[in-house]
Amino acid sequence: VNLLGWDGATPLHLAACSSEIDKETSDMKHPLEPHRKPSVLQILLKTPKIKINMRDNQLRTPLHHAIMRNHIAIIDELMNAGAKIDVPDVQGATPVHYAYRFGQGKEMFQRFPLDSSSFKLKTLDNKTPLEMAVEYGHTDVVIEYLGRTDSPANPSLGLRVLIEAIRRRQEDIVSYLVPRTKLDSYLLHMVCRQTHGHELISNNIISHELITKNTMNEINTDGYTALMIAVKYGQVECVDKLINHQYCDKDVLEKRSLDFNRTVLHICAEFKSYHITDLLLQKAKKIALDLAPVDVMGNTPLHVCVQKDNQYMSDRLLSDRDMVVTVSSIPQGTSSRKTENEDKISKMLKIKNNNGLTAFHEAIESGHNEIVLQMLKKVIDRVQLIEEPDQQLRTSLHMAAFKGNSVLLKEFLQYEVNVHACDVNDHTPLHEAARWSDSDEKENDHRNECIDLLIQKGAKINALNIRRESPLHVACRYGSSSLVKSLMKHGADILLTNIQNYNCLEGHYDPIIHTIDDDVTHYAFAVTDIINSQLIAQLYGFIILLDFTKCVQNIDVKFIFIINSRTSDD
Repeated sequence: VNLLGWDGATPLHLAACSSEIDKETSDMKHPLEPHRKPSVLQILLKTPKIKINMRDNQLRTPLHHAIMRNHIAIIDELMNAGAKIDVPDVQGATPVHYAYRFGQGKEMFQRFPLDSSSFKLKTLDNKTPLEMAVEYGHTDVVIEYLGRTDSPANPSLGLRVLIEAIRRRQEDIVSYLVPRTKLDSYLLHMVCRQTHGHELISNNIISHELITKNTMNEINTDGYTALMIAVKYGQVECVDKLINHQYCDKDVLEKRSLDFNRTVLHICAEFKSYHITDLLLQKAKKIALDLAPVDVMGNTPLHVCVQKDNQYMSDRLLSDRDMVVTVSSIPQGTSSRKTENEDKISKMLKIKNNNGLTAFHEAIESGHNEIVLQMLKKVIDRVQLIEEPDQQLRTSLHMAAFKGNSVLLKEFLQYEVNVHACDVNDHTPLHEAARWSDSDEKENDHRNECIDLLIQKGAKINALNIRRESPLHVACRYGSSSLVKSLMKHGADILLTNIQNYNCLEGHYDPIIHTIDDDVTHYAFAVTDIINSQLIAQLYGFIILLDFTKCVQNIDVKFIFIINSRTSDD
């Protein structure tokens, strides 16, 4: 009788699931049917070896199954036969939890009354049967229990029930509990993260209890105000209700989160929402709120917009020339090209974070071309914006060239910008364009175009950095034959020596040799133009003048071997 079948079910499990057996069992109790034959369930229960609390693969007993299907007659038979009500399933839910989840009327609830012992029964997510009743809409049962004088005097229980009611939009329960419960557990925060939380806020019975000056300014354990929570979870209606409330003043909007010292504007920038952005910025303008507060990383909301590619809020922030931008937010000496009448948009775009980057720099480094072009259109002095340096004295030209971003580089070069600008290591934008990226192949697709653009605008092909390296040295070091070829096409000097007295051939022969393979004729004439030599060497049928003793003082042995191997047959 205890054999396991499909899904670990015994015959008793199957009987508990049967509606026909439930009807037969119920009919047995009818006074007009005293001699009716016993049902299959009753026969099984009379079997001596029957295991009434045996569990299936989901750890449910026959009583669990009977409750799930509201088989009242079977429930009575099982409980009279000794079925336990505290056996948990895989989720920790007991038959009592099932009663307040699946129960459809008083008949069920009368068999599993709520008392102090039932609150010791908790699921894996720590729910009691009362919270289960709230979750599944048994409002009358909950209110009836909470109104009893013998209900457990446990304030934490009331709060848990209230929180669950808020989650489930059980307004009757919320209305009953709010006036009786201390509002010190961030209930407004809980409301603001729920999809229909605005309905509870709009309820006149409880809104004056939920929304007070204290609850609006309260920071929860996660470090957020209720307004921040509503913004984070995209609850537009909640934001609308809170932002237009009498207690939503400048202090509320200037509150900082405990984690990254962010304001609600930073959070709005991170969690994109057109409607919430409009609501916040309208309120900010109305109360003259500073739009450029900095967080723990020195980021303004505009920095966060760029990092998250939030084009809409970025555009909105830069569309109001009457915005409030505090002078303290702007580091002194950020540019050598300040003007007394500098507009506030330009001021915002000068603010640098802890990495020394403006929002404009961040947009370039992140490859958000649309935001970069958007920012350029918003400012009066575009040259000043492009030439604003970071902490390493890199301009926007350096950054675009480093990323191989020919689209932005072409845009920047339309203006009278300095293509010879040097960073702290005397790298010019051309040095940056000559770097080959191993981490992102897409950055390499347009590097040759970047080189061409810079040289067309007058960039010095043989400019030297602090180590006296030319862009060709850099291209050779990164092993890019394509970039080497591009630089040599523009007349790069392969014999310039760095501070170690090495020229481009020494130690970096692979890209040079690859270039010889690709374009022997050009290489031959390039070397012939540079060198007046006595030694004749043959390279693939081209005779060139090449005196290794004069042009290469520290010649790499492998390089000589490669050259010799190519001329040995001749």
